[in-house]
Amino acid sequence: MNKISEKQIRLLILLAIVLIIFGCYRFGYLRYEEQADSIRGENEILSERVDQLTVLERKKEDYKKDIETSLENIKNITKRYGPRNTPEKSLIFLVDLEQNAGLEIPSVSFGVDTEIFYSTAVPSTDGLGVSVLSCPLSITYRTTYEGFKECMDYINQYEERMNVENITASYDATTGNLTGTMVINLFAMSGTDNQYQKPEVSGITIGTDNIFGTAEIPMLPRN
Repeated sequence: MNKISEKQIRLLILLAIVLIIFGCYRFGYLRYEEQADSIRGENEILSERVDQLTVLERKKEDYKKDIETSLENIKNITKRYGPRNTPEKSLIFLVDLEQNAGLEIPSVSFGVDTEIFYSTAVPSTDGLGVSVLSCPLSITYRTTYEGFKECMDYINQYEERMNVENITASYDATTGNLTGTMVINLFAMSGTDNQYQKPEVSGITIGTDNIFGTAEIPMLPRN
């Protein structure tokens, strides 16, 4: 059996060194570089997030003021909506309308609440959202021209939200007054902290012929 020469031994040792270096490079350095690249990528993402949070932190007070302003605006809007509509509440409104606008209301038809809007974006007391309800109130009326304008002003400035959906008006040549029909939508909002308060009815006794009061409509001067 031939002995391995010294030259061959050196070549084997050199080959082993090369293999060790290659192994270190392949399984050590390259893997480390891959991990380093991954860490650098994560650091860039974290750095961008830190920059975003820094900007948000600087604007925190502005955001708080904006939120407080928005909540106050929402509160002011919801104040104009009662918690619900009832016939007794509608009757009190019509009595006030007669007395403040010189209106005579011979007949009235009460509708029922219908949901027209629902949102979970508005803060609510039950955490489920708020619902806006609409209840139509159909009336026939008789008034003067000035009374008609006062009626519209009274409805527009009423403390609770409402609008006139439909209206007709005819001139009565005999009396000089206006007669017609009107549909008034009364609005309410559920899910708020507004509590329904039963209206107090005073000055109307059992057996009263006209529960809407005794509004007198003056005759218009005739030419």
